[in-house]
Amino acid sequence: MLSTVVIVIVILVYSRENSSSNTFVWKSFNDDTGLNNTNIPYVCLIGLLTSCYGFSGYEAGGHMAEETKNS
Repeated sequence: MLSTVVIVIVILVYSRENSSSNTFVWKSFNDDTGLNNTNIPYVCLIGLLTSCYGFSGYEAGGHMAEETKNS
């Protein structure tokens, strides 16, 4: 959790010091799908799907360990 807090603080401080960077940090959106930024909700949902896929891998290991004999 500490690393997340540090990253957020660094982004806030850096964006305040550089006004041109401020616009880039808070107002730019790049989805790289070739849809010309017309389908932003779709891109956000795909991003959530990839994080859910990663979390499901952690859960599968936990369930496997529960069913191990003499663990």
